[in-house]
Amino acid sequence: GLCFFIILIASWSLPAWSIAVVPAEEDTSGENTTTISANMPLTDNVYQELQTLAVTGLLDTFLGSNKPMAISQVAALISRVHTELSDRTPHYEWWREYLGRLDKRYGKSAVSRNRIGPLRFRSWNIGYFWLRQPARLIPETNAHLVPFLSNREGRSFDPGYNLFVEGTFDFRLSSFALLSAQARWRHGGDTHNAGQIALRNVYLKMHLRGIELQAGRDNLAWGHGFSGSMGLNNNTQPFDFFKLSNLNPYHLPWLLNHLGPIKSTVFLARLDKDRTDFPNPSLFGLSLNATPRPWLEIGLHRWMLFRGKGSTDAGFKYFITDFFFRLGTPKNRSAINNASELDLRFRLPYSGGMHLYANVYWEDSNVLDNFPFLPYKLERDTASMFGMSIPNLLTKGRLGLQAEHVRTTLITYRHSRYNSGFTFKQRLLGHDLGPSGQGGYIRLKSTINHSFDLILSTAIERRGDEITNTPMLNNLRADPGHATGEWRYRFIPGFCWDLSSNRRLTGQIGYERVKSFSFSKNAYQHNAFFEFGIKMGL
Repeated sequence: GLCFFIILIASWSLPAWSIAVVPAEEDTSGENTTTISANMPLTDNVYQELQTLAVTGLLDTFLGSNKPMAISQVAALISRVHTELSDRTPHYEWWREYLGRLDKRYGKSAVSRNRIGPLRFRSWNIGYFWLRQPARLIPETNAHLVPFLSNREGRSFDPGYNLFVEGTFDFRLSSFALLSAQARWRHGGDTHNAGQIALRNVYLKMHLRGIELQAGRDNLAWGHGFSGSMGLNNNTQPFDFFKLSNLNPYHLPWLLNHLGPIKSTVFLARLDKDRTDFPNPSLFGLSLNATPRPWLEIGLHRWMLFRGKGSTDAGFKYFITDFFFRLGTPKNRSAINNASELDLRFRLPYSGGMHLYANVYWEDSNVLDNFPFLPYKLERDTASMFGMSIPNLLTKGRLGLQAEHVRTTLITYRHSRYNSGFTFKQRLLGHDLGPSGQGGYIRLKSTINHSFDLILSTAIERRGDEITNTPMLNNLRADPGHATGEWRYRFIPGFCWDLSSNRRLTGQIGYERVKSFSFSKNAYQHNAFFEFGIKMGL
């Protein structure tokens, strides 16, 4: 019954041939549905580049909060902007050279680069990583906090030195089916053997009548924000899922046509077994993204964590009743760990590409139980991110600024029954700030020339000691050595140097000062990391 309901939702959210889908030959988004390709890694800078093109008005339709994107889609978008660039565009010569570099690295020629028959050696990544930052447990979850390792697709590193090599391969089964895999070898200072090799991700993609089907192990990220998304982020290792999405944005009929192009995605995942609640629970996700205007993007996302070995009251019945979201209290929280998110991106007029964005994230609630919405409930139960991006702080986009504020609540990523929290393999699926926190983040990017960027990231975070178990919290605070908050200050400069269209050199060095580590007064830490690597391919 549950599988039938999920398929029903999928068919409603993916009306690929029944609701005025723009066909490939008339596709105004620039996506090429005739070429199947693997997904662009979530760690690639191209997502920031596409965002820059969108907010400066060069890319009129870009649904950027649903990631990853296929390499062929990225290539078609960049090639289209490069082709349509007009000499009447302000700073035309600068943009022409900038787009020329992007086109060489990500354009249509990149889709088939390094191919030997049906096999493609898509990328090699070789690097060195040195780390000094002890992990600590996030209370009332099984997640570990290591901020220097956030937003790295769950890659793990030992304290001390690490050497790693990653290789990504694609095998084209036919014109509409492709198999992709990535293997990783790592040797670390705490590894007691010659090295560790693992298959990080492997998945099958198929194109069927305007629908993209993906099955296997990969990463997903929904929402805006360079410091991380609120609901589904780039923190964890790749997980196993089955996903359906429409290839081309579609339009709804009648008055709903004003919502503009829509992209929808639905997936069902199986999570890890090493949890403190129920082994191998299921995670259902639904995402709808629309661009009513070129300067406005709206996203609605929904997650439900349910089932698992030993769970008896979080099945199909609760899945139906809790599908509609609620803002509630611990007394009426669902047996299913459900969450939802609204994200917005708004480009300001006459501002040279400046835009504002927001992610609003709700936990465990039922609209019917809590109507009308009360301000104190919104304040208590709502996590949020508000951000600002100025891609053209100096002339011609040579200096870009992003700033974000993130706030989470007592119940964010926590649940009374699923007490491992919204996690996979001991990492948060959401923002690495975790529950009961506030953080400020700034990112500066200076384009020295079209092949060399300097990047500076800073962060100030406070994570509170608040937990849902009041007697336990009172006992903790009765300890004179207990601190009610942990403060972290980070400073991370780095660079990105495109040696050629197929080779990229990157490096970062980071410092972090921690006050009241793990909520202990007078517990100070000074943490650091260093990384250096070269990537060949995409």
